[in-house]
Amino acid sequence: MPIKILRHSLPSIGRAKIGQPRPRKNGKMQPPEKWDHLELTSLERDGDGALTPDVPLMLKLIENDAPT
Repeated sequence: MPIKILRHSLPSIGRAKIGQPRPRKNGKMQPPEKWDHLELTSLERDGDGALTPDVPLMLKLIENDAPT
């Protein structure tokens, strides 16, 4: 009996952000603000609709002396 593959990709548990959008100025779009670091987020959103940071995961990486 063949094995059925239900998903064609790995499940997503979060995202890595490298910047954030800037507010509009005089009705025109602004280029995004780039950060010099990564921010790991979960898939949950706050009241404003932004992704919430995954603080326990980031602290775990810092404790294990992960390369930065």
